[in-house]
Amino acid sequence: MHGLPIEVKVEGKFGIKTKKDIEIFGTDKFIEECKNFAITNMQAMTSQLKELTVWLDWENAYQTIDKSYMESVWFGIKKAHEKNLLYEKEKVIHWCPRCETAMAGYEVADGYKEVTDTAIYVRTKLKNKGKFNAQFKDASIVIWTTTPWTLPANVA
Repeated sequence: MHGLPIEVKVEGKFGIKTKKDIEIFGTDKFIEECKNFAITNMQAMTSQLKELTVWLDWENAYQTIDKSYMESVWFGIKKAHEKNLLYEKEKVIHWCPRCETAMAGYEVADGYKEVTDTAIYVRTKLKNKGKFNAQFKDASIVIWTTTPWTLPANVA
């Protein structure tokens, strides 16, 4: 819900071509425009998904732009650090010379090649099934993710 793709869209809207243009435009103003773009599109997407009768907990949906979500990720990193589960190594990363920033793998996906990304499946039992408790006594849910470090922050 935030990141380079949104920044590129906002840059296009205002004719921004370089990082220097962002500084001239105003960094705070640029960030606010990116946030507004993200929220507007999130609201439109939510509306479309509801029309398609997608079943989700709309009132408690997590959004990566929310401070509480970001804090939960930092909390997970802190816990991993306390348990000595973090390590440092050198790694080649994708870099955008125009944007002067690192890029995620999906942002440089080559349309002519099949790209393999590491993902995991996690099965977890449902704790409280409410009025369906007897019917779904042994119910589980399977989660697929390419960002397993975010799982501790997921709640339902």
